[in-house]
Amino acid sequence: MDTWDLIKQKGSEHYKTGGIEPIDLFRDIKPHPTHTALTVKALTDTIKYAYRMLSRGVNHQDCDKITHYVDMCRWAREHQEAPQKDPVT
Repeated sequence: MDTWDLIKQKGSEHYKTGGIEPIDLFRDIKPHPTHTALTVKALTDTIKYAYRMLSRGVNHQDCDKITHYVDMCRWAREHQEAPQKDPVT
């Protein structure tokens, strides 16, 4: 199997910078067990677009994307079902 760096080099151009990219952070994140797939997606995309603006500059389109993903995360948190407790026997 290829190394992580070789796998990244086979991907899109933005993975070929040789620097740390958000995907490197996501590879090692162990989400909290209460996170749903939606909250993980919303949080990681928020990081991705914020990171992009660090090198490209702040722009309205990426700010709007961050706001959109934060809104998704808030919605998911507010509508998340409470964890089921084992019935007392």
